[in-house]
Amino acid sequence: MKRVFGLRGGAMAAGGSALVVGVVLVFATPAFAHTADASVTQTCVNGTSQSTVQFNNNFDIPAIVTYTGAVSGSLPLPPMVGSTPGTNSVTVAVTSPGSLNYSVRWDDGVTQGSRSVPLQPINDCLPVSTTAPAVEVSTVPPTTAAAPPTTVDVLPTTLVALPETTAVVAGPSVSESVPTNRPASIAPDRLPATGSSPTAPLIVAVALILVGGMLVVGYKRAGRA
Repeated sequence: MKRVFGLRGGAMAAGGSALVVGVVLVFATPAFAHTADASVTQTCVNGTSQSTVQFNNNFDIPAIVTYTGAVSGSLPLPPMVGSTPGTNSVTVAVTSPGSLNYSVRWDDGVTQGSRSVPLQPINDCLPVSTTAPAVEVSTVPPTTAAAPPTTVDVLPTTLVALPETTAVVAGPSVSESVPTNRPASIAPDRLPATGSSPTAPLIVAVALILVGGMLVVGYKRAGRA
């Protein structure tokens, strides 16, 4: 009887241990899947360095995130849908290095302990300059505007034929009058040059005239005698 009771007691102890392990596994698995994280994006706005902290819910149950540090507050986190986490964010003005602490509590009562993200200012974040750049001005002497060209109306010209036309020849000043509508003058014929002087024939002709005259006078006197 003792042996049978011992076997039964061992079986009951093993069954109880299995039951405890199963319950722990059932509750431990969802607890392990409840996770949330955060990321930081820095921006410079009008000379102010800002950090935007985005919280990500990586579980399919809504949650509440609570944050403290540079700013304090809380935000709702929607559940994860498929592979897309539920997100929400807060923007903080950062003037010096610091951090933002946050913790998450899901609607089923599971919590995630405090974690933190660093906040760093942007060193070269400068305000927008409102001073207009210097403009170099050069002095240009005034210029006299040219008068608009004068328009001259040219009337049609009637050409009238003149009796004589004067032609101007380039070079020395020479003008030549050319008669218009006149017959060309005929130059008198010139005797051909013989090469002898006209004096000798003239003497011979005078001598013949004198001899002829003397002969005529002598003939008339002889007839009268």
